[in-house]
Amino acid sequence: NIIHYLVILVIFICRSYGQTNFAGIPCGKQFDRVPKIVGGIPTFQNEFPWVVSLKRHGKHFCSGVIVHSRFVLTAAQCVTFKKSIKLSTLSVTTGEYFLNLPEEPNDATNYSVENILIHPNYDKTTHEFDIAMIRLKKSAFISPATWPACLTSYRTRYDGKTGIVVGWGVTDVKNSSKPSIPKLSEVLRKVSVPIWRNKECQDAFNKAKFNFTVHESQMCAGSYGKDTCDGDSGSPLMSKMSYDKKMEVIGITIGGRGCGVLPGVYTKVKTFLPWIEACIAAFESP
Repeated sequence: NIIHYLVILVIFICRSYGQTNFAGIPCGKQFDRVPKIVGGIPTFQNEFPWVVSLKRHGKHFCSGVIVHSRFVLTAAQCVTFKKSIKLSTLSVTTGEYFLNLPEEPNDATNYSVENILIHPNYDKTTHEFDIAMIRLKKSAFISPATWPACLTSYRTRYDGKTGIVVGWGVTDVKNSSKPSIPKLSEVLRKVSVPIWRNKECQDAFNKAKFNFTVHESQMCAGSYGKDTCDGDSGSPLMSKMSYDKKMEVIGITIGGRGCGVLPGVYTKVKTFLPWIEACIAAFESP
């Protein structure tokens, strides 16, 4: 029927944005120029050129993913502030690798934030609809250090497979719960994590008496000693496409209990493909 075909059309359009959002540049290309992640290892520089650092007053507080020349995908919790703030205090750094170097070698570029779009149904208690889009004031410049991510397709399933998550979050589990400012990773790190079925994840939470409900719009990944941690919110959970081996973003880090103790929880990107498309289309319409 007509509704069925309209749904397919919307999904196709969203998928197209994931593929060609830099004027025909194919998404998901990785560049290995040189040989809050717990249990991970440093990435190669430019291995994941779509991962960006979100900063406030020049300090990293979350991560995000380039999905369009003017848009970065992240978690809503990252850009929902207790008090109103000026957008001029926020910036997005593409090409970041060494987090705390005063001058990033060649690749890092800072972009001002023009607007923030938080999903209207975001619930900060349950973390349902924990997703947001950041619009940059100007288009990101394409380079081996700045490249668009591929987004997952609506029909793809990942239960029981292995994903990869990257970020600059805390790497020392012992220090992640201290009240002082946690020490973030000096470089972008990655770790392979098993992807859980939601029911199995919920059972693990219940057994550990962790009062959290895993909703249909969420997914779980991680194992003991391999997880995201403080400072990793907004980081992408990725998996390789079966047909061309490119990385695609399947989840956005939103939290969990502890670091490397129970599976981490992620916003399931494929649930929000129409919303992501609508955000981009709203600003591109004449």
